[in-house]
Formats: sequence, C-alpha cells, structure tokens
Amino acid sequence: MRVPLKALQEHPENHLFRDLTEEELQALAADIQENGLIHPIVIRAIGNGQYEILSGHQRVRAAQCLGWSDIEANVVDVDDNRATRMLISANIKTRALSPMELAKAIRRERELIEELHGERRGRPRTENVGHNVQDLIGIWSKSVAEELGMSEKQVRRLDKLNELIPELKELVDKGKLSSTAAEQLAYLDSDEQQALYRAFGEAIGEQRVVEIKALRAEIESLRKAREEAEAARQQAFLALEAERRKLEDWKRQTQSTDEKTMAEFRKRIADLEAELSRLQAEREALEVGIESLAERKAQEFLTQKQADLNEKLKKISEKNRALNEENRRLSEENERLAQRLVHFEHSELERARYRNQFEQQMAQALAEWEKVVVAARELWEGPLEGDPKFLHAVRFYVERLKAKLHELEKIGELSSNGAEIVDATFVWKS
Repeated sequence: MRVPLKALQEHPENHLFRDLTEEELQALAADIQENGLIHPIVIRAIGNGQYEILSGHQRVRAAQCLGWSDIEANVVDVDDNRATRMLISANIKTRALSPMELAKAIRRERELIEELHGERRGRPRTENVGHNVQDLIGIWSKSVAEELGMSEKQVRRLDKLNELIPELKELVDKGKLSSTAAEQLAYLDSDEQQALYRAFGEAIGEQRVVEIKALRAEIESLRKAREEAEAARQQAFLALEAERRKLEDWKRQTQSTDEKTMAEFRKRIADLEAELSRLQAEREALEVGIESLAERKAQEFLTQKQADLNEKLKKISEKNRALNEENRRLSEENERLAQRLVHFEHSELERARYRNQFEQQMAQALAEWEKVVVAARELWEGPLEGDPKFLHAVRFYVERLKAKLHELEKIGELSSNGAEIVDATFVWKS
C-alpha cells in the first residue's frame, strides 16, 4: 500500500544509528529517481492514522528530497519488543555500521531478548518464575546471532565493547583502536581503563593485540592481589573489633582491674591494629600499583617508540646521504657530458670550417686545372706541338697540381671530382 509521508513517524530508537550524510542521501535519492523504490519500507500502525517506520528511515528521507507525497510500504502488526528488534535487524543487515554502532545495537537487541524471556541481568521476571534461570542465562547471544546472521562468538565480542569507557569508545569509532584490542580492554573495570587512558592517551590504539592481552593479564593479577589484600584487611578489621568487644565485655562483666589480663588484651589489640595498618598500606600500594603499572608500560612504550623513530630517522638520514652522494655523482657526470657536448659542438664547427676551406681550395684547384687543360690544348694543337719546353711546362703544372691535391687530401676526403682530377693527371702525365 502507499502511505502519505506526513503520516510516517521515526521509531524512537532509531537514534542508535547515524543518518546518511547529505552526499550519501543525495546518491540514494538519485538511485531511487532512476530505478524506483525497489524495496518498500516496513511500518506498523500506531493509531490516529499514523505509522511508525521500522525499516526505511533513509528511504523516506530520500523520498522527501525528491518531493514525493507518499511511498510504498508494507504494514506489519507487531508489539513494541518485536518492532524494535525489526528496526535493529534491518539496520545491521542493510547498512555499513561502525563497530560501536554494532555494539550498541547488539546490546539493545540483547536487552529486548532478555526482556522477552524474562531475563534481566541474570534475574528472571516475576511473571516468568517458572523458567529455569540457568536455561535463560546466555540465551540472548544465540538468539541475537541467529536473528542478525552472525556467529555467537562475534556477537559476544561486539557486545563486550559496551563496557568500554567513553574515551575508548570514541577511539574505536574513529578507527584509532581496533575492536579486537578494545574487547581486551573492556574486560578491565572502568578505573583500570581510565588509568590506562591517562597513561597512554590515544597511543593505546598503537599497541598490538598481544601487548594489550599481556597488559590486561598484569592488571588482572594486580586486581586479584588487591582483592585478596582487601579481604585480609576486612578480616583483620573484624578480628580487631571482636577483640575490642571482648575487652569491653570482660571489663563490664568482671569489673576487674587485673593488669596482667588487661596487658594481654592491649597486646592482642595492638598486634591486630599493626596488622590492619600493614594490610591497609598493602592495599593502598596495590591501588597505586595499577596506576604505576600503566605509567611504566606507557613510558616503556613511548621510549621504544622514540627509539624506533630515531632508528627510522637514522635510516632516512643514511638514505639521504646516499641520495645526496648519488646526486653529486650525477651532477658531475652531467657536467662532464655538458663539457663533451660543448667540445663536440666546437669540433663540429671546426670540421665545418675545415670542410668549407677544403671546398674552397678544391674549387680553386679545379679552376686552375681547367686553365691548365685549356692552355695545354691550345698549345698542343698550336705551334708548340712536340716542343720539349712545352712538355716540361705541362709536367710542371701537373706536378704542382698533384702537390696541391695531396695537400687537400690531408685536410679532408676528396670528393668524387677530386678523384677524377687525380686520375686525369696520371692519364695526362702518361
């Protein structure tokens, strides 16, 4: 059925669970806008046309954001106990809850189941006196585990977190203290937890679980010794009071002033007073012992932490030195490469200059060769044909040109034209 949004009321115990953030709510509204309401909300009638939400508080908020006037809902007929358990079950199964949210929800589920079965802190209700109390004790964990789909061990562990002091609960909520370590601390009484928190502060969350277990064992051992000392003190106090009453009764009944008997009474009373004083001091020392233990352990932890940090800083310093050395080496290598590059660029310029000179001299040699060839052809075909002086002059020019070409060969590799010139000189010479 569809129910007007204005007819819906929040369940009074919905405060156990946080509302979605604005961003999360907008994402949910967008999903409902695109895909519709896949799962109807669950409600129960509470009279006067009003309904109480058991499952779907966040979907109702999203529907309000979308401007809906009504919403699809399934109406169930359940009592207050069952309604609250449905609310808790729906939130645990459908939402990502923090460990402390789970712990509070499980504790409330436990209370509801114990109320349902007539169990309340191990004491049955008068209307359920027919139940066997031993059968009822512990039934909550099995029922909660079955209803919430968890193991019984997990349920008990999470429920134990409710025994933490507020400061440690906050650390669990912030993710600074693991639920496993927090469970170990929850076995300590509130004064012992406070002593640890005063000594460690938030650093208690940096302790490993095995260290927390060892710390818990030491504190419990001190607690046992303190309880034994208190029991002995109480016994000594009662013995002292009994001895004083015996003395008063003896005085009243005998009206005697026997100094010997009076001295015996006084001695026993003095001995008992001394023993009581010793036990009182021992008990007080054990009280301080837990504080001292917490402070000593915190000091040991902080000292070790400081040593670890110093070691890390040392390693970081060594790495920095190595990096600086490598940086210096790379800088020097870079400088050498830069110098080589400059030299290479200079060499390239020199080679270009020599190549230019060579090409100029080669061009000049070719021009001279052309002149020699032209002059020789004119003279050879003219009146000096066969003249020995002419042949001598030609050989002179050829030798001069060969020397020039040899000089150019030292400067650079001859071009193909240069090679042809050399070949031509030998042909001409021959």
